[in-house]
Amino acid sequence: MKQKMIIAVIVCFIHGLMFNAAPAMLQAETAFVTIGSGDFNGVYFPAGLAIAKMINAKRNQHGIRATVESTRGSVFNLNAIMAGYLEFGLAQSDEQYEAVKGLIRWAKKGPQKELRAVFSIHHESVCLVAAVDADINAIADLKGKRVNLGNPGSGQYQNTIDALQAAGINPKNDIDAEQARASEAPVLLQEKRIDAFFCTVGHPSKTLQNATTGERKVRFTGFRVNSGSVQE
Repeated sequence: MKQKMIIAVIVCFIHGLMFNAAPAMLQAETAFVTIGSGDFNGVYFPAGLAIAKMINAKRNQHGIRATVESTRGSVFNLNAIMAGYLEFGLAQSDEQYEAVKGLIRWAKKGPQKELRAVFSIHHESVCLVAAVDADINAIADLKGKRVNLGNPGSGQYQNTIDALQAAGINPKNDIDAEQARASEAPVLLQEKRIDAFFCTVGHPSKTLQNATTGERKVRFTGFRVNSGSVQE
């Protein structure tokens, strides 16, 4: 039932925004749309593939063919949509809210009022993954540690900055910060190149599973929950 709803919503949006034609004309012409997702090893890329697969399975009926592009994440997708490079993109709901309201990183550009949320997919937790031998039991223990913040094109990065600042930690001065992709963080942790990393992700997650597969023991701490959603 939810699968049919997702397809119907996307089809209605595409037909409404891209066409101003009669039904017969819509069936005769194929529309190509691109869905911005995320890192290949993250949650958003397979989610994007699943959505595209549902759309393409009935492309003969609605005349729409979807492809998925691996991107740097929420912030990149929102900017690409507003610039006209993507038709749809997966993004965290907090990032879309800030874009629509012109907050944080969108303060200079102003409110992005043309953005629309099409539907929500899943909840995401902001997690702190830390090595046991680094003696990190809470976010306050990150001072002086090597911490991966995530890549700046992702919503995870801003979540990390928000969490650190809320705990009174200056990301520039109080920690040794890295900006690797979320999928790279488990390897960095196991190789003892970092002591902890933040990860905004829906569970279960391959990223978190990979963090536990090495000899180095890890512990997890969750902070807050938001919704991953498809933006247009």
